[in-house]
Amino acid sequence: MRENTVSTRYYISSLPVSLKRFARAVRQHWAIANTCHWTQGHTFREDESRIANVQLRENVARLNCLGLSLLKPHPAKISTVMKRHSYASNDAFPLETVLGTKE
Repeated sequence: MRENTVSTRYYISSLPVSLKRFARAVRQHWAIANTCHWTQGHTFREDESRIANVQLRENVARLNCLGLSLLKPHPAKISTVMKRHSYASNDAFPLETVLGTKE
């Protein structure tokens, strides 16, 4: 059974919005960020990485982010993980990802 936790976050803003609207905006921001990080971690198996050097690990994460930004808009109706595998095994796929077309 998971234990409930409470955390406090402080934000500084000059926006004249209601607390409810501001809270909604913060939740939406974190939902998008968490989804992107989860997708990147899942697609490139970042949690299983054995890269010990912090700078190298950050650089690989940036390259993975670039790769994900190329794979996601590809029109193929397959998962991002399968698009990644197609990129390695299909000679036409890399060009399709860059040009945004499917031959």
